[in-house]
Amino acid sequence: MEQNKISPLNRNNEELILDLCENKYGFKPKLQFFKKGEKKIWAFKGKISKDFFIDINKCTKIEIIGFYFGFIDENDLRLSNDACQLFRKEIKKNIFELNDKQAEEWLKGNDLILEEKPDLKEGYIILKNKDELIGCGKLTGSRIWNYVNKERRVR
Repeated sequence: MEQNKISPLNRNNEELILDLCENKYGFKPKLQFFKKGEKKIWAFKGKISKDFFIDINKCTKIEIIGFYFGFIDENDLRLSNDACQLFRKEIKKNIFELNDKQAEEWLKGNDLILEEKPDLKEGYIILKNKDELIGCGKLTGSRIWNYVNKERRVR
């Protein structure tokens, strides 16, 4: 498959995304999903039929549709910062509260080493500081791996 080719998700992958959103993060997005490459997921609010998408893609190369929603990693979903912000009022599960110092380190792009392992299942978690969701990281043991893009980091 072409690295940058975007295509609609098949039913199984779309169901996996919806299941992860609902069971892992506690929200149900009403979006149409596309994949770019093997693991990047893009989302679009609206409906484009698969046939229409294929017809348009024959005439021109579609590079982006909608917004970057997240990344599929071994049947786990890392939500993008944009998805965290768009669904901040709906995300109810798998949230870890950071103090101000931890939030500052996170926004600088640093991984967090916690004094003790949080009471959350290992894998991707949502990070929160006060009333704001500030991203999604991967919890392994007492470490949270940072995925903040370089251009979004605080200096």
